Amino acid sequence: MHPRRILTSRGHCGVLPVAMLAMLLGPAATGQDAPAASQDPTLPALLAELDDLVKDRKMEQDLQAIALVRRLASAPQAMHPKDHDRVARALGAVFRTGRLRPVDRLQLYEETAQALGTFGADGAKELRKAAEDSRFGRDYVRFRATLIDNLGRTQDPKQVEWLLEQALRSPEDDIMAAGGGALGYHKDMELRQRRDVVKRLLVRWGELESKSSVPDNNNPGAPVNFGPQNARATLGRVRARWQGTLATLTGQNHRSFEDWQRWLNKNPDWTPPASAKPQRKG
Repeated sequence: MHPRRILTSRGHCGVLPVAMLAMLLGPAATGQDAPAASQDPTLPALLAELDDLVKDRKMEQDLQAIALVRRLASAPQAMHPKDHDRVARALGAVFRTGRLRPVDRLQLYEETAQALGTFGADGAKELRKAAEDSRFGRDYVRFRATLIDNLGRTQDPKQVEWLLEQALRSPEDDIMAAGGGALGYHKDMELRQRRDVVKRLLVRWGELESKSSVPDNNNPGAPVNFGPQNARATLGRVRARWQGTLATLTGQNHRSFEDWQRWLNKNPDWTPPASAKPQRKG
């Protein structure tokens, strides 16, 4: 930017120094970004309060903790980056602090997972950590599915491969459904990865269809084969969520595996419609 000439008090044309010009015109005129939000001086006290509420051994203050979680997560996009990180870490600590909430009292954990789903990559770190925490064992499968769904909501691209592995490899039907469903939030996925996700989901779907189609052996003396029955149960849990993700990523809307397979065989180099393509940045 060239320095701007101005008239001095004696009528002479002078040069306004660049630093002073920037102060007068502001960030917009100098091409600089507006200053980031300031750090919140009240935040340390709020995070300490949340920690105290969650540590209540009788779990009688969970409603107050939920209200505070909602307050802390009310506008993550407007936070200073350091506050954003601190709040996400404090919310993640809710899953590890104090007594483990029983499966019939999970509202605090569920609200926290939903809040972290709005914190982007910072929230994704905490949700992934909780989803892999051995604290949430077999009795918490449905809750781990909630964690995974909210992990998808963060749209953190670093989580795509992990989500896909949950969909393809988990021994739990609810986790398979959640992993596949969470991939549908990633609408900005790069084309090559998008094609890979679609192909691998369809391969796994085809394996389940093949297993489920094996007729049951009605011979009373034969060993019981639970494979077809288990495959049909898994399909019943995952089909709707996976269909939704496939439709989002491809722009197609097929109902059966056969239709999806036929479409993919005819269109190996498919591209999503404009509405499903990632937007260029900058």
